Amino acid sequence: MSSRLYGPLISTADPIAHRELFGAVFGLAERGRVVLDREEAGALFGAGAGDATELVALQTPGVDAGVLLCRFAEPGEPLRGEAARLHLDAFRVIDFYAPDFDAAFAHAAEVGYPMASSTAAYEVAEGAFREAHHAGPDHVMAALLSGPRDFFVEFAEVQDRVVSEPLSISLPLTDAGETTAFYAEVFGWSVVYECDFDDTSFSALIGIEERLVVHASAFGPSREQTYVNLVDYGLPAGTGGSLHGRSVAPARGVLGLVVLTDELDAVVARSGQSQAVVIELDLAPFGQCRVAAIAAPIGAPHLLVERR
Repeated sequence: MSSRLYGPLISTADPIAHRELFGAVFGLAERGRVVLDREEAGALFGAGAGDATELVALQTPGVDAGVLLCRFAEPGEPLRGEAARLHLDAFRVIDFYAPDFDAAFAHAAEVGYPMASSTAAYEVAEGAFREAHHAGPDHVMAALLSGPRDFFVEFAEVQDRVVSEPLSISLPLTDAGETTAFYAEVFGWSVVYECDFDDTSFSALIGIEERLVVHASAFGPSREQTYVNLVDYGLPAGTGGSLHGRSVAPARGVLGLVVLTDELDAVVARSGQSQAVVIELDLAPFGQCRVAAIAAPIGAPHLLVERR
């Protein structure tokens, strides 16, 4: 395994709201929870974590992928409010593959979490893609993504349910150079897929009037595992701002990532962050594990989990 992406780290004031949404629409199940004391929470998330932090692990059944929720002692303001929804340098959208887009879209509405009425349909080299978004608690955006089955068979482990495991987490960046170098040097990840597209329906989906030329790079250990989607939306100059350095406790939203690794100490060493403190936890679905946190160049925490 070496190092693979488990999924997003979401900071919230209400773990139950996220658990119900991710369970009903995306098929994730709660697997475990633990409360960190002040010292443990501080070691992982800094002084902003406060006196205690609750971790709640959600998982796609049968797959080493899911979501880790964290509730800080005094949750802060959302990282992405309406004014910052397109800001760069912080994680933005959690993507799930839907083999049958229409069925998944209808299912979300049936269980009480309808997707936004505006959907995107765009062409890439591999064929026609469709995409829809749902804005959840703490301004966390989740997406249904669909396209040619023979293409997605290389990416999603789950192909026989309404939706897959978390496929990717998008990260729009001001400059991708530092981040790609960090992922390559620290985790050994590389670009496993790239695409470009230009379609007004995608512009409408993200709330931009201008026609955008989007470039996306899937960055991870392989096509078969959850990846980071480094994206350049092609936004007009002066549009939006940067959230660089804002992805820290106790801000709410998609704060960072959870990375499963066989070599925690080596990863910490390669990151150059020798101050990272390793703590011991017992948290399903990981079991007895060693955990530490390092920061990506944009400041977002990457929680490292090494199973015993």
